[in-house]
Amino acid sequence: MVWQGKRLPVVRIARRWRTPEGPAFSVDTDQGLPFELHYNEMGDVWTIQLLAELDSKAPGPGEQAEDRLAYDNHNRGQDNNLAESP
Repeated sequence: MVWQGKRLPVVRIARRWRTPEGPAFSVDTDQGLPFELHYNEMGDVWTIQLLAELDSKAPGPGEQAEDRLAYDNHNRGQDNNLAESP
């Protein structure tokens, strides 16, 4: 997955569920950062939310810890993978 312009490989899917909009996942990256990913099937958009950071750079007042990524179905298997193969 890509977060704030940086590629972060997903090393673990801790939880998966389905919402009325589409699938959702709780994942951990190779840097130990936990994220929640939601896919809106109608809008073809991923919402990525950082759940906590290891260092104390948590968002301050007026800042958001959320990035919205447009996910083009034609790019599946390229740069927008949720997890990378070993």
